[in-house]
Amino acid sequence: MCPQARASRTSHPHLVSEFPKFFPGIPLNSIVRIEPFIYETVVLGRSRLGEVHQFLRTLASRPAGFFATYVKTLVLTNAVNATQATRITSICTGVVNLTYSAPSPTLLPCMYGLKHLQRLSIIARGRRIAEPDFTDPLFANVTHLEIIADGDTWTTWSPQWFSRLPCMTHLALSFEGDARVANLDELYALPSSLKVLAVLAHNDFVSRATLDLVSENFDDPRVAFMREGNHLLDWLGGLRGEQDMWIRAANIVMAQSGSV
Repeated sequence: MCPQARASRTSHPHLVSEFPKFFPGIPLNSIVRIEPFIYETVVLGRSRLGEVHQFLRTLASRPAGFFATYVKTLVLTNAVNATQATRITSICTGVVNLTYSAPSPTLLPCMYGLKHLQRLSIIARGRRIAEPDFTDPLFANVTHLEIIADGDTWTTWSPQWFSRLPCMTHLALSFEGDARVANLDELYALPSSLKVLAVLAHNDFVSRATLDLVSENFDDPRVAFMREGNHLLDWLGGLRGEQDMWIRAANIVMAQSGSV
């Protein structure tokens, strides 16, 4: 049975080691009790120089089972290299929500230990990525998949690749270049299980071209044409309960379906 995707609170894992310094009046046993909440969401490489190395040291200072149990949302920016990503995901195996700025063209080795993913965002801006094996257990529970890639990377993958994800209900794909000449035939017949396909245009030129393409070829109210925004801020906002890309896309789909 496919899971219901969950959200998580945004927090800052590096703060736990700083608590005694900033809040000397708080007993250490109290800090230990709130640690699971602090580590529920881990954002790496966005705010502090050396943050990635510090978290790797933190991983070595606790039993691996702690992070496998409590880390549910993981953000790996392009400051995290493939070796570091592999180390982190091999320990934080209970992650449900992952956004990953892929540092290498091959995804699976860096995420091999993750079997509970429900929401996955792959950001490969400026590079191409090889087609993953979507039959791998990594994708078995994924309900929301977003791919932000260079050019038309995903259009070179095998036909109907998205049909191999048994639980997927929401799909978002980015466009660069002239979408009118992209090979999109495989998307015209969307599986019945898919509720939303968000087409994310990267710039104004693509916006006009993609809008024409959607209007002419996608006679399906589940297709939502949108502009690509600040991915990370949007993604983190969604975790805080704010309106994110998925909610905006669902609203467009409801309007096109006559549900609102």
